[in-house]
Amino acid sequence: MKVKHLYFGTLLVLLFSGSLALTSCNADGVVANAPIAVARPIMVDPANEANAYDYVGRIHNELLERYLDASFQQASIPVLLQRLDSLGQLHPEFKLLCGSDYVGPSATAVTEISAATITAATSVVNATPLSIYGRSTLSNFISFVLDFSAVGAEYEEVHSFLVSYESTLVSNTRLTAQDREVLLSLSSVARYSLYAKKKPKKNRWDPDWDLLVGNIFGSIAGSGDGKAHSIALALAVGIVQNE
Repeated sequence: MKVKHLYFGTLLVLLFSGSLALTSCNADGVVANAPIAVARPIMVDPANEANAYDYVGRIHNELLERYLDASFQQASIPVLLQRLDSLGQLHPEFKLLCGSDYVGPSATAVTEISAATITAATSVVNATPLSIYGRSTLSNFISFVLDFSAVGAEYEEVHSFLVSYESTLVSNTRLTAQDREVLLSLSSVARYSLYAKKKPKKNRWDPDWDLLVGNIFGSIAGSGDGKAHSIALALAVGIVQNE
């Protein structure tokens, strides 16, 4: 199902009068607007090699592609989770992330996050294993997109923003190692998820930017249980919100 106007997202983008107001972040993760000129779009690869956790978003999207390529019919959440688990076990890197004690997301968690509201979003942020400062930085990252509902920005501009944002995370000494890992992983999922939504479609994946929040919120909610859990929960919620 499509959930609109959740109070979180990945970036603030405004297009007006032939220029793009692109958000930038300072060392404290505070968002500020800086208008820049719009260049002719040139497709870029979604990767950012400077992000040590770039593989989290890449694995997420590789599993998404496999799910979409299988052309599954819409099914209940328990069946969806079984399908994702089967696909995950066939992905060597995801399987390695699982380890020996991996437990996948529950249908209850997927249902609740898919129907999330602003109050739930705040609760999820507060429940993350981050420091107080890390949670504040996370809130700065996820709270500004749907206030303005990004209007037609090209992926190249979004990619540039996220790469710049990730650079500030790497250099921010106020973040703990765990803060940095979770935030960089989240930004990677956002970067790859938006790439999947913006590129030409051969399947039923909805390009609506609002629906990106499912991937983001699922990734946040699963971050306390390891990268494999975070990837699986982000996938499941994103798929449910697109169906």
